[in-house]
Amino acid sequence: MLPRASVAASSEEATFKIQKQIEEAKAILKEKHDEVEKLVEKVEDKIVEEEKKEAVASGEPAPKEETAEEKKEEEAKKEAVVKAVVEQELGLDKFCPGCQYKKMPFTCQTRVEWMMSSYSITEQAAKESVIEGCHTRLRRGRVF
Repeated sequence: MLPRASVAASSEEATFKIQKQIEEAKAILKEKHDEVEKLVEKVEDKIVEEEKKEAVASGEPAPKEETAEEKKEEEAKKEAVVKAVVEQELGLDKFCPGCQYKKMPFTCQTRVEWMMSSYSITEQAAKESVIEGCHTRLRRGRVF
């Protein structure tokens, strides 16, 4: 049997590793979010330009400027698109809440919930960590 100090040290080491993985995942998430945000802005600018050109070419008045409320709605839609793209990029869209986590007697979703309450992390950060150790994914040889 391991001495208490050894168990505590290995537990602290495991906690440190998980926290490091979480921080790395957050950095990657922010980077991907920023990339997608820039792409969305470029596409939106091109669409606005094309709409103005089409309106001028057809003799119609140029499209009116958006109101603050319309801009807010558009921003919410854009955030949803960015979130979906980032989740797909990081593999979070393939999260399997009902499968067995590693070879443990609980599911991936149970692990996510425990990590969120134990480490006070976001659901997204917990999912990123859990995906790495997903027993079903590893057993099937699926690497995202």
